[in-house]
Amino acid sequence: VFSWTPLQSWPLRNMSGKGKKEEKGKGKGKGKGKGKDGGVPGGPDPIKVMRAVKEAMNRHSTTLGIPVEQPTILKFDEALNSGTGKLVFSGDKPGALAAKAIAYTIQDVATCGVKTLCFWRTHVDDETFRPINDLLKTNRILNLELMGNRLTAASMDPLGESLQTVMLQHLVLDFNEIGDLGAIRLSNGLKANRFLTNLSLAYCALGPDAGVAIGENVIPNAALKQLNLQGNRLQSDGLKPIGLNLAKSTTLEVLNLADNSIGTALEPLEALRHGLNANMTLKELNLDFNQIGSAGATLFIETVNKLKSFKVTASLEQDLFKTIYRDEGGGKKKGKGKGKGKGKGKKKK
Repeated sequence: VFSWTPLQSWPLRNMSGKGKKEEKGKGKGKGKGKGKDGGVPGGPDPIKVMRAVKEAMNRHSTTLGIPVEQPTILKFDEALNSGTGKLVFSGDKPGALAAKAIAYTIQDVATCGVKTLCFWRTHVDDETFRPINDLLKTNRILNLELMGNRLTAASMDPLGESLQTVMLQHLVLDFNEIGDLGAIRLSNGLKANRFLTNLSLAYCALGPDAGVAIGENVIPNAALKQLNLQGNRLQSDGLKPIGLNLAKSTTLEVLNLADNSIGTALEPLEALRHGLNANMTLKELNLDFNQIGSAGATLFIETVNKLKSFKVTASLEQDLFKTIYRDEGGGKKKGKGKGKGKGKGKKKK
């Protein structure tokens, strides 16, 4: 099973130890400056805000017939007093109904300061998504991550409509069964969007039709900087419209098309090369785990020189692989025979 590491430049998914230490340092500084009650001079009283949060959570949880989990309240408190504005939930809890109550609470308590909302593998389904989508319309949420949930194409229609006007900047929907229909609905909403900069639809069961919709509506988006489509089945037919429309993008910097069953057909690969040559902003392109063949890879020998990172499958003929592969730092791959794989194996022994 292939394990994917998220793009390092995406800030919300890089939860490094260093980042946590820096946040602790900031917390101490704020505590000393603010005194016991915390808060910002002239800003909302955190004690009153948390009282409102508890009341709202109790009210909505009672309506939904679920208990209020204390860890949820503590997460609200941390998001408020740390100044990060991040609410991150992972695993079986808080669950779908509690996610509803959380979304309702953020809507009710405008002063809670939540700007980043993450539900990772928390069973959020299409019904649960409705209040989350309503919350987006308040323009308080700038970053939304819903990885590994139970969303389908049914949620993409209202989300697409919201994306026409909301100020969301970062959206991750990885590992949801969105499918071609969902991608088409979502992309229709992105036609008019001028705020979203990061979009990830990895492992969302997207096929060639999704590639057409994304190529025509998402790639030319004026604000998009990073697009992750890894682990789908766009295939060669889905690659062609993406490649052709790269020429129209003036902001896209990172494009991940790894593991998309892209084959050796030369016409789609030539369209991608044409788009790359005309594009002036792209820095990173990932075609790894696609069997594009030697003839297809050869098309990019000259084009890769304008990119900092260009990744292809290591199953290519070794000399060709070493010629066109670029790592994220802009250098060439040392070679698949003497590279990281064997080195790591010797160390384990």
